[in-house]
Amino acid sequence: MDIAVQKETTASRETWTVKTGSMAISFSDQNSAMNFADKLKERVEAPHPLLGEVLLSTYAGLGEVTQ
Repeated sequence: MDIAVQKETTASRETWTVKTGSMAISFSDQNSAMNFADKLKERVEAPHPLLGEVLLSTYAGLGEVTQ
């Protein structure tokens, strides 16, 4: 997934926009935009279980805590 941070300037102000796919989120400062982009990238790149593994563990009762 591509994540881009772009500076956008209008006549009245400067904003920073994080864009990914069809989503765009604007920030009033570069630091906030960069922090958001870094966290988003970290979450996207984090390991995720495959859907089949999630469904299998749910149906098998592996996700339940027993005492």
